[in-house]
Amino acid sequence: MATSGSMSTDGGTAEEGATTEDGTSTEWHGESEGETESQGDKACFLGCEEVIDCCDGDSYCEDSLGEYPYNWGCERGLCTHEGCNNDEQCTFGGALPDWRCVDIDGFGACLQSCTTQDDCSFLDGWTCDEDVCMWPPVEPETCENDADCDDGLVCAPLG
Repeated sequence: MATSGSMSTDGGTAEEGATTEDGTSTEWHGESEGETESQGDKACFLGCEEVIDCCDGDSYCEDSLGEYPYNWGCERGLCTHEGCNNDEQCTFGGALPDWRCVDIDGFGACLQSCTTQDDCSFLDGWTCDEDVCMWPPVEPETCENDADCDDGLVCAPLG
């Protein structure tokens, strides 16, 4: 199973199209094996040429592009997500009154408020941690090149 979603672009990864001292490419993904220099562990991500590609054909997303939760970006050929900016975005007009926007390592994530573990029981494997339901740790499946990824995703460095 491939991992789709956003990727941090501030992990010290080389600029797309740059070359190293020995002349090898540092592009994140290529058409064939050998075109991609390893920058450590890599995983599968949703790729893009333009931001609308991040909607992956979802017409509602395309019509709402730029507005949370469809505030996608396309950086260096990979879809990025801006996350939430405030609690109001997470409640979806009051439909989810107990959800709030929480900063997690610089990313705004919508999470369910909680006071006990029972408040998170409807979310499989989630735990009540610091007054919000937190998802369980997920290790992305790694890849060596684009051919290892499903559904048109691209292989790119983690971090």
